[in-house]
Amino acid sequence: MDKGDLSHLMKRVVLADADVLYNMTGRTPKAGKLAGARSTLERFLKTLPEKHRGYASEAMERLLEQWELNKRPHRMSEDDLQPVKEYLKAYGAALSKDVTDGRDLRTYSRVECGDSKLIERYLTRILAELRAIDLYGVDVKDEMIHSDLGLEKFAHLVQFTADIPFAQSHFDRKLHLGIHPSMIDTLEVSPLRALVTIENYASFNRYVAEALTPNTAVLYTGGWPGFGEKQLIAKLSEHVTQGVFHWGDIDMAGAAIADAVACCSKAPVSLHQMSPDLARKHGKPRSAKAISVSENSPARELIAWLASEDAFTLEQEELDPVPVCHIATVSIPSMEVNEPNIGFSKASSLGVNER
Repeated sequence: MDKGDLSHLMKRVVLADADVLYNMTGRTPKAGKLAGARSTLERFLKTLPEKHRGYASEAMERLLEQWELNKRPHRMSEDDLQPVKEYLKAYGAALSKDVTDGRDLRTYSRVECGDSKLIERYLTRILAELRAIDLYGVDVKDEMIHSDLGLEKFAHLVQFTADIPFAQSHFDRKLHLGIHPSMIDTLEVSPLRALVTIENYASFNRYVAEALTPNTAVLYTGGWPGFGEKQLIAKLSEHVTQGVFHWGDIDMAGAAIADAVACCSKAPVSLHQMSPDLARKHGKPRSAKAISVSENSPARELIAWLASEDAFTLEQEELDPVPVCHIATVSIPSMEVNEPNIGFSKASSLGVNER
């Protein structure tokens, strides 16, 4: 084909007015997008606590710089600002935590951000940002950064063995111990008023520190109770006078854990701080497929409600611990429970007993 045959084709197009083209295609210029994003985010930053704003503002500026280069830092862009707002809220709170603030991660996040898991959801991105600005080196492990920032889910137990006698007075304060499952049979248990089983470790720690009442045993189930937890529940529940109380997440998995506790308990089990009213007041709407439990399961009516269209779910960390003696019996509307089954798995864990 001769060059003359292409003479009727355009070699180049000169854009006379970019705004006209953007209007015609319904698109916003990059500069306009960034200006709009900055304006929206600056208004949002004003809603944050003053002590969080400085760190959040610095993080916002770094995002805007990356967006100008057509990059998507931490998989975020100016096209969707909702996750960006959540990230900035979590970042500001995480970086402004005082070293003397002993609150666990989820309690701190709930109080400072209004969501017990907000910081946790964005923690990977926060750590990536801190490494990007060289606040921490790439060789520093995530767990070390969590400890340095005070962003731990709970204060970890120090496990040790030594030939050191302990005076009884050392345990007058509200402490708890780890015990190996092989030692459970050797325990001599005095009569107890009640046994409280708790699903999540942060809530377990808070209950022991803030809500423990005399002559009450408190046991951390490790999520789904394993062999050791089941063995200790069975042993302790033989000695209670007012029964066993389980406190966990108000969701289908939490209800299933409550049922598992009931299956190994030698005493009646009641749900503690797991009512529909609490879920409606503090939780989020969400229903799930019902699981199959026995007719006399303490979780049966809760399971039926959680499978209904009116269901709400709630993480137990959203609630402050309340002693079992302060909770009145709560009735749950009777509903039919569908029979499909669902499986759960759990890594083995260590039984933990109060005092």
